[in-house]
Amino acid sequence: MEILFGNKHEKLTEGKYFIASANPLYYGIIVNPSSELWGYMVENHSIKSDINGDLQDYTIPYRIDVGENSIFFIKPGEWD
Repeated sequence: MEILFGNKHEKLTEGKYFIASANPLYYGIIVNPSSELWGYMVENHSIKSDINGDLQDYTIPYRIDVGENSIFFIKPGEWD
C-alpha cells in the first residue's frame, strides 16, 4: 500500500496496515506521531492510496491512539 499526501508519498509495509472490515471495507493504518504522514492524516479528512495498482480516494472517519502509535481507519471515498 502506498499513501499519497500533499506532494509526498509513503510506502507502507505489511504489518503497518490491515483490513479492519471487509464489508463495509475499512483499512487500518498504523502510524507513529513522529512521521509526516501522521500530521497530514490528523489535519485532513481524506487521502489517496494506491493498493495493488488501484489509486483511490479514502476518507479517514476514525483514529484510535494506542501506546506510541495511532491507528487511522480509512474507507473508500467518492470522487468529487
